[in-house]
Amino acid sequence: MKSYLDILDNTLSNGKWKESDTGPVLSYFGESFRHHMSYGFPLITTNEIPVELAWAGLEGLIHGVTSPNLGPIDGYQWRKFNQSWNENKDEPFTAGVDQLKRVIDTLKKNPSDPTLLCTSWNPAQLDRMELKPYRILWNVTVSDNELNLAWYQRSAEIARGLPLNIALYATLLLLLAESTGLKAGVLHGTFADCYISESHIDDAEEQTKRSPLKLPIVTTGLGDGSLLKWSRKDATVHGYSPHPRLNFSPISM
Repeated sequence: MKSYLDILDNTLSNGKWKESDTGPVLSYFGESFRHHMSYGFPLITTNEIPVELAWAGLEGLIHGVTSPNLGPIDGYQWRKFNQSWNENKDEPFTAGVDQLKRVIDTLKKNPSDPTLLCTSWNPAQLDRMELKPYRILWNVTVSDNELNLAWYQRSAEIARGLPLNIALYATLLLLLAESTGLKAGVLHGTFADCYISESHIDDAEEQTKRSPLKLPIVTTGLGDGSLLKWSRKDATVHGYSPHPRLNFSPISM
């Protein structure tokens, strides 16, 4: 997709070197991605992407998966926002908010509601999260019977991570649309700190020389089932024939 390649090329051309926790990175501030779902599923074709990794991540978010070691991370916030993280059983219990269910229920009752938003960023519990959320929030709007989804990231690892996040939110958009009887419309992402690791530069430059190929189609397998019970095993990708895999590609499950 040209929108993704433009981000990659702009970061390579205009980024500045800086140090990070994982070593030197080429960083560029402020980018955006836009795609209409009628053109196909936005799975990058200039590099082979294991979409099952994105689906595994989405499944964990939908089911609010976490552990005592990870703390109240993003999936917990989606399904139990600000609910007491009871490390100390003597603390009073506070029930959380199921943000995902609220979005689904409100879409069905009042699709014009301007507050259809889900956030992972909870300052009150940040110090208890082993992994601080980088995918901060997403929200949806409805226009002309089309459901549009926008998401915001405080940082985006362009070469390896961003293609998976695009696929994750594209699948979420499909699931929400199917759950509410709407058509999937625009997918839009906004990214603050865009960066490419030093070890990924050569392959990233190679990728910008490749021409995008035909996009695949994804069936979620949701049917008449509940989005809240969706599993990555239900989904299938059809017609995905990308360029050969680059060295920095995520490892398939």
